[in-house]
Amino acid sequence: NLFRQLLSGYIIPVNPPIHDSQNRALMPTEVLSLKHYLRWMQSRGTVKAYRLHAQLLYEATGIEILSLYLVRKLATELTGISTERVDMCPKSCMAYTGEFKDLTACIHIRDKHPGPCGEPRFNAKGKPRAQMVYISITPIIQSYYANPETAQAMRYRHECLEDALRNQALGDNAKPQSFSDFPNSSNHIFHRQGLDLFTLPTDTAITISSDGAQLTTKKQSDVYIFTITILNLPPDRRYRASNIIIPLIIPGPSAPGNVESF
Repeated sequence: NLFRQLLSGYIIPVNPPIHDSQNRALMPTEVLSLKHYLRWMQSRGTVKAYRLHAQLLYEATGIEILSLYLVRKLATELTGISTERVDMCPKSCMAYTGEFKDLTACIHIRDKHPGPCGEPRFNAKGKPRAQMVYISITPIIQSYYANPETAQAMRYRHECLEDALRNQALGDNAKPQSFSDFPNSSNHIFHRQGLDLFTLPTDTAITISSDGAQLTTKKQSDVYIFTITILNLPPDRRYRASNIIIPLIIPGPSAPGNVESF
């Protein structure tokens, strides 16, 4: 039932849609601006540092560097990765998604409370009282398959599973395993043999983890962070910070009530 609710009527196409960035050639100013933007992101620089280094690049090359606003807009256009704001209960009880998307007040009932929360969704001006920022993981996963090197790394899960199935078929002559990873585990073998899942090399397995964090000494800074790990990648790459996806952070101060709604 939860699976059907999450799909919400969506039908998986035979050929998954791929984000089309219009397949156009980038102008020199766009190429250099994107390179500058990536280096700036990696250095965790300030906005002032972006502007100063952009001016230096212009003086050295004569190529104009896009503003931070425009280069971010360009990156969104090319990758399809963008943010979406989702209405939620001010007390972090639930998000207004799925079957709750048309509600105007929170209906979640917390432990030891006699009735629903009842917090209004909108203020007197009709604006959402609380929102969270969400990033879809679909274009992020697609970006791994758009690069030849990472696309090959993403086949690790499928190759390990195929090796495990061939070994299992040997019966008494199968080689014993001293340890196992998710791709060649008994659980993943059951996914294929018992549920007929993960039949394609590009089928992607992920894990979702979550935990609370207090960003400052003030209780109001409490947040609930969700992280996604891509199990298709080899173990030595899977847990690198650059490969950990953070699709959403739920604002506090309370822990989320109906986690599935988020």
